[in-house]
Amino acid sequence: MNSDPPLLRIGGLQTRFFTDDGVVRAVDGVSFEIRRGQVIGVVGESGCGKSVLARSILRIVPPPGRITGGEILFWGDTGEGEPGDPIDLCHLEPNGVQMRSVRGKQIAMIFQEPMTSMSPVHTVGNQLIEMIQLHEAVPKSAARDRAVEMLRMVGIPSPEQRMDEYPFRLSGGMLQRCMIAMALACRPKLLIADEPTTALDVTTQAQILELITRLQDDMGMAMILITHNLGVVAQMAEEIMVMYMGKVVEHAPARSLFQSPAHPYTQELLKAVPRLQREPMQGRLQTIKGSIPPPYTAVPGCRFHPRCPKFVFGNCDRLEPEMVSVGAGHWSRCLLHDRRGLPGEVGVRVNGS
Repeated sequence: MNSDPPLLRIGGLQTRFFTDDGVVRAVDGVSFEIRRGQVIGVVGESGCGKSVLARSILRIVPPPGRITGGEILFWGDTGEGEPGDPIDLCHLEPNGVQMRSVRGKQIAMIFQEPMTSMSPVHTVGNQLIEMIQLHEAVPKSAARDRAVEMLRMVGIPSPEQRMDEYPFRLSGGMLQRCMIAMALACRPKLLIADEPTTALDVTTQAQILELITRLQDDMGMAMILITHNLGVVAQMAEEIMVMYMGKVVEHAPARSLFQSPAHPYTQELLKAVPRLQREPMQGRLQTIKGSIPPPYTAVPGCRFHPRCPKFVFGNCDRLEPEMVSVGAGHWSRCLLHDRRGLPGEVGVRVNGS
């Protein structure tokens, strides 16, 4: 049994946005841990809290949002290749010296949209050099040499020339590669990839994902992969977390989740995945009925119950389920598994019946 501490452990994390329309519980009691070299996938519909979770780890949640509870324990390196004492990132000032030494150096992030994530008035090279010099005491010439090497590593042709290009002169695929080079320039221990192939064509998507997988393996990084694409996490992730309205509703090894999904939301997500074996005249692709409620809405009971095909009247709309074990390393937040539900005593009504 491995006695080494994890790289990151999140416990009961709560991130909320205080708006005029109400309080948005963007991340509501999320708990998980990731080991060194491990890849965890985070999936769910838009608005379920995936990106806010990533930004909470890096302490870059924009106002009026803020972390209101929980802990983010990070075991950084001591500089000698050994894990040091854990740091609770929730207790650090977002723009303080200690948090800035972690952000980018030990925990890096690939943002969703490279066209808007990189400065349009600075060259790619200047942004890479600034990133390197911010975290390491090296002269500008050495930083430039490393930046060129990073661009070459991620497959940018003629990297010496591309260093002097502005972002708007590069294609989406090349700009995404530059974002990856910037994120990996200081060889972080944890990479957060937030929709790293957004707005890219299918061929470029495959190239970028292959590149990330190769670099993650070569550098021994842990990675949190945030995506809508279940096919991507099936290929890359060891474990998968499914989020809905700020909560993790299912957490399982990838094989277990795809072979025997336990939560109705996960089951509906998998049914909506297009398949090559599908008959051309079989009709429209299956979708999840309804839509996510407004984010500031307090849904009683299970948050998925207004859309759930297995909704039990008097239970799902009254009791909030807990995460319970449904197998080896497989957890689900559903009253079908949480034995507090007593459908026989209350009566069952299935949505649409």
